[in-house]
Amino acid sequence: MKKYSPFCTVVCVLLTVCFQLPAQNCTVVNVDFLGPNDGHMLNVCDSEAPVELMDFAEQSGGLFIGQGVIDNVLHPALAPLGNSSIHYLLNGDTCTTELKVIASEEQATFLPVQNNFCFDDPAVEIPVAPSQETDATFININNSFTFLENAMYDPSLHGSGTDTLVYKFLEINGSGCQSFDTLLVHVSEAMEAPQFVTQNQTICSSAEDLLLEASPAGGVFHSSTAVLEGNRFRVSASPLGEHLIVYEFSDADGICIKYDSLLLTIQDGVALSFELALSQCEKQADTLRYTGTDLNEGMELVWTLNPPQDIEKQENYALVNWKYPGDYSVELSATNKACSSQGLNENTKLVPDRMDNICRNVLFIPNTFSPNGDELNDTFCPLGENIHSIQWSVYDRWGTPLFYTDEINGAWDGTYQGKASPTGTYFYTAEVQFEDGEIKNKRGDISIIR
Repeated sequence: MKKYSPFCTVVCVLLTVCFQLPAQNCTVVNVDFLGPNDGHMLNVCDSEAPVELMDFAEQSGGLFIGQGVIDNVLHPALAPLGNSSIHYLLNGDTCTTELKVIASEEQATFLPVQNNFCFDDPAVEIPVAPSQETDATFININNSFTFLENAMYDPSLHGSGTDTLVYKFLEINGSGCQSFDTLLVHVSEAMEAPQFVTQNQTICSSAEDLLLEASPAGGVFHSSTAVLEGNRFRVSASPLGEHLIVYEFSDADGICIKYDSLLLTIQDGVALSFELALSQCEKQADTLRYTGTDLNEGMELVWTLNPPQDIEKQENYALVNWKYPGDYSVELSATNKACSSQGLNENTKLVPDRMDNICRNVLFIPNTFSPNGDELNDTFCPLGENIHSIQWSVYDRWGTPLFYTDEINGAWDGTYQGKASPTGTYFYTAEVQFEDGEIKNKRGDISIIR
């Protein structure tokens, strides 16, 4: 009567290809094996997992011997292909069965692939060979097997820790052998993204070294252009211009690495200075003129007057309308104070002698000129005093524009397109702005006498 071992049932479920060990007048070995058999021969594939032979002994304490048998464990991969024998020795009794090892045509194999993941890494396909249409890649989590859909492994889905991936391949059209391969994968715990505490900034080339700060601590700072010593940014040793600083932070296993970046710009120093140019006219603004070194890109001048005054800021100067009388201080700084020497200049506002006849707003436009080449009254132009800007035009009686200028000293010589204009009456329009801001518009006629 044949007896069935529970172990064989487990082996058959996992390996699919099982074998039968027939009895040969041996009472010390359970000789009944489930699965296909070849007469009195034990059939096994060389790709199968090792078999614990002692599980089949009715009486323990004996010894299994044979090729491929080590410490009572049959290792099919170590046994010779073809036929051989396995013996069980106990108290002088011997039980022998024939063993036939069948060569697998193909072996289940995990191809080279990353096996260390971060918790938030994207899902990755696990490559295997040989491939098969059915999904035969599965994962062992706490001794529970779950198939991987399309052989895709998602670290965030399975969580941190170590998983065992198993690939099963069955040779359907060949020897009928079944093989397995395993792959251990490790998923690191989720970690926070690193972040710079130090802000993007512009630094003067003469400044002291900057200590870089980032959170969490313990990472490494890198730069392909700047000179770094640990977390120290060597300002004087680094070239002028922009420097990208990268902070690299990894987990305790050195598997998960995350980054943050910082932009530092080194500029040459700027020496600020200015001068005060006083006007001649009572209503005309004085000028604060910048006389320092060239400003860096993006730098703007900041004028601060005390007591506060009305000021019109331009690119490199400022116009000031003082409140008389009094003494005033002027402070010049720049929007980027990190790379400029702040210039504090005390200036006493002096009231100059103002000549009324110079500072009056005067506009005179003649009504006749004689462009005959005698160098007397040969051109026509507006005249005046305290003029800041002017633009004027001349037209013929039909409204055709003959001349235009916006130059203060501009003049019309009485020609149009290179030809002398005939004697007659012409018309002009003029707009004048005086130094005190007053604007006058005037129009009238002018006669040419030849």
